[in-house]
Amino acid sequence: MAAARRGLASRYAEALFDVLGSDEERHQVLMVLRRLGELWRRERDLRKLLAAPHIKPERRVEAIVQVLGAPVGHPLDFFLAMVFERRRHDLLALLAEAFEEVMDERAGVARVVVVTAAPLGDVLRGRLVRIGERLTGQRVRLEEQVRPEVLGGVSLRIGDRVIDFTLRSLLSAMVERLASAPLSSARSGQ
Repeated sequence: MAAARRGLASRYAEALFDVLGSDEERHQVLMVLRRLGELWRRERDLRKLLAAPHIKPERRVEAIVQVLGAPVGHPLDFFLAMVFERRRHDLLALLAEAFEEVMDERAGVARVVVVTAAPLGDVLRGRLVRIGERLTGQRVRLEEQVRPEVLGGVSLRIGDRVIDFTLRSLLSAMVERLASAPLSSARSGQ
């Protein structure tokens, strides 16, 4: 279900990208979508209001304008009204990421997600950018995620491909190999 929603969010993001005229306009829309997604995740009352079927889509857009404290601007207001009209308000949390992915794809930039146990230093970040560029043949944008549970090492995700050299992954593989290894019946001491 989550993959289907992400795919749908991507289709909506592509349509929105195509109707916007300039890169500046697209960056402004991205900022609004990020703020809207954050509000959607954080504000339960806003989610209830925007999901209420008895409220007209135009009124929902007006509520967003009030909450954001600034007009979202045409054609984004039309786009959001369409999202509400089609009862796709649950996509609001996903639209900013999907829109940014479309922007990167159209600009020829590959997205590389890097997972480490601690924040990256500048030297390692630069090396990972060069590795990503070599693997993809494109410019890359690193998305850094810090997850202490990986213990150490690094994991890269480029599209559907995952290269996992985290300590947690390597230890798990070692445990699996040890658990499946046949026990030797060698006699000790003889």
